[in-house]
Amino acid sequence: MKRKINRVGASTLTVSLPSKWARQYGLKQGDEIEVSEEGSALQISTAGESTPHCVEINMHGSWRLKRRYIYNAYRRGFDEIIFHFEETKELGEIKEYLADLIGFEVIEQGKDYCKAKSITLPSEMEFENLLRRYFLLLTNMADDCYKELSEGKTGFLENIAKQDKVINKIYLFLTRMVNKKRDSLQEPMYLYLMIDNMEEIGDAYRDLCFYYINKKIRFNKQLLQIFKRTNGLLQISYENFYKYDSKKEDFFYDERDKLVDELNNMADKLQKDEIMFFHWLFDILIRIYNLASPTMAINLKEM
Repeated sequence: MKRKINRVGASTLTVSLPSKWARQYGLKQGDEIEVSEEGSALQISTAGESTPHCVEINMHGSWRLKRRYIYNAYRRGFDEIIFHFEETKELGEIKEYLADLIGFEVIEQGKDYCKAKSITLPSEMEFENLLRRYFLLLTNMADDCYKELSEGKTGFLENIAKQDKVINKIYLFLTRMVNKKRDSLQEPMYLYLMIDNMEEIGDAYRDLCFYYINKKIRFNKQLLQIFKRTNGLLQISYENFYKYDSKKEDFFYDERDKLVDELNNMADKLQKDEIMFFHWLFDILIRIYNLASPTMAINLKEM
């Protein structure tokens, strides 16, 4: 966009700020902004956050729809949510869903409404700690799942599957913080994409565990080895995010191609009980592969 330069006093030149941008960041007369010189360009920035303040949600429809409304309002960055309901049981649903939202509590309640509000604002250090924990929970879930299936112990799979609930809770928090802190984070778009992909990987491991709970099945050794190597690619994704290594990245792509070829070559040889395992394994492999691009983009260094 173009702006005209105005003169104030004898030697001061001014340029007006776009009103939409100023409203978005809550800027008003007297506020301070940062101005930095970059050659022939000036960069203007503010430490303020683009955060929606309040949203109202009517608790009508299916439980899936209501839950998604609440979770998406939280992820988008709203600091207050006003719920309108007709039946007392809907208040119980609201409190159940709010239990998954870190830092949100009901602060006001009436006959047919309640208000929930964000009561904490985590620091950048807490964000980094939870992001690392998010990675580790996912890799541990993958390793535990492989161990149980390789030993033929399917009774413990339900406990492994339930780990996904903790992963989802951290996922909601991390995506909320990326939306609220995007101006201070490195490559927030790719970071959000990576966090989102990881949540889908957790869902795939969860569904695999739930499917085989208490089923007496012995998988062939080749499938189990592919499962172990697939989990190894998830471990590489974790390591490369925190300390990028191009050699590991090369290995990641080569190993992924080999695993796809091996799975395709054995697709027609599987027993009936192994077909669903093959399906989940292929799904997990594809989702882990989708971590590679955002991880690489985040670690690119500007010249």
